[in-house]
Amino acid sequence: MSESMPPNVRQQLLDYQNLQQNMLILQENKTRAQIELEQIKQALNELEKLKENELVFKRVGVLLVQSDKEKLKEELSERMKILEQYVTRIDVQLKNIEKKMKKIEEELKATQATAG
Repeated sequence: MSESMPPNVRQQLLDYQNLQQNMLILQENKTRAQIELEQIKQALNELEKLKENELVFKRVGVLLVQSDKEKLKEELSERMKILEQYVTRIDVQLKNIEKKMKKIEEELKATQATAG
């Protein structure tokens, strides 16, 4: 950044860059959570197709362990609820970041208009 740049403008640009980085991280986290949500929905769908007496396994680390179908459905449903809440929180954070970025953009444009 230029040494002739006023300190407040320099700080605004740094803040903007930090917000961009935070936004990218949140978007990556949201994408991962959405992928996991889709996998859980598919697993629940497959569990519904199974007959009562069919064996069900779940992954525990590198092992597959026999599990109770209903208990597994409950665990997956709980995980799905947690992930949905997480995605909702990320959406709120993303909107807040967008607002902050827009405010900085407007301030920088105003500064540029008065300087130019």
